[in-house]
Amino acid sequence: MLQGTGVARVGDLLQAWQADTASGMPPFALDANGRCTLTLMQTTDNYFELVQFLAPLRGAAFWTRPEADDFILATGFLFGDSEPMACIALPDGRSQFLDAVPAPWQREAEDSFEGALALLTAASD
Repeated sequence: MLQGTGVARVGDLLQAWQADTASGMPPFALDANGRCTLTLMQTTDNYFELVQFLAPLRGAAFWTRPEADDFILATGFLFGDSEPMACIALPDGRSQFLDAVPAPWQREAEDSFEGALALLTAASD
C-alpha cells in the first residue's frame, strides 16, 4: 500500500494522481499507441518512502506489451539533479532495477518533466 494514499493497485494509484493536479498536469497521459506517460512533480528523497512509492508502480509490468520499451524512472529533476534514485525496466510482464538509465529514457523523462513543469507554471500564473 502506498503510504498516505490508502491505495495498493496501480489503477487506483493512477486515478488518485489524476484527481490531484498538484502532482502534475496532467498526472498521466496516453498516446495514440496506448503508452502511458506519468510525470509526478512531487515524490520523496527518502529511500524508504520511495520503495513504498515504487512498489505499486512496478505492477504496471503486467500491462506492458512484449515489444514495448517501458520503464519507471525516479529522479530529482526539480532540484537540477538528474542522478536516478531508481530506474526500472518493465520487460515481458516483470520489473527489473537497472544500474544506469539508457539515454533515450533519460531524454524522454526530461522532456516529460519540462512539459509538466510548463503546464504547472502556466496554471499558477
